[in-house]
Amino acid sequence: MDNAGLKRVIAALRKNSVLLAVIFLGAVLLLLPRSCGSGGDAERETEKEAFSVASEEARMAAALSRIDGAGEVTVVLSLRSGEERIVASDGKRDGERETVIISTGSSTESPVTLKTVCPEYRGVLIVAEGAGSPTVERELKLAAAVLTGLTQDKIAVAKMK
Repeated sequence: MDNAGLKRVIAALRKNSVLLAVIFLGAVLLLLPRSCGSGGDAERETEKEAFSVASEEARMAAALSRIDGAGEVTVVLSLRSGEERIVASDGKRDGERETVIISTGSSTESPVTLKTVCPEYRGVLIVAEGAGSPTVERELKLAAAVLTGLTQDKIAVAKMK
């Protein structure tokens, strides 16, 4: 390259120095690790509320007690199976599978969860002040069936003392 060509390149670089600085800064940002306070998937997963029978019973009791005539309500859930997590695993090594682990920084590691299978209900017991009324009993059974996915024959309603 001769002197004239070099001078033209230097002049073009000076003219577009702002554009070059922005491109350089963008390249640097792309090279930075993304886990720095970005709130990635692993962080969101740990923030998820885990299933709790007690909290589900309390949630259902609060909803059912709002039914007209139900009064105070207590709910007992019976589970056929608990919560199950299906974790990712890599290929077989010597006949054994190894679980894929993700590091979330600060020496915290957790398995990669592919799917969470919710617990399956076996039955529901509802104890309510207003359960002496057939209308209230029918409404409580219907609401519990909707909330749990159970048929009404799996739901018992009893009158509270």
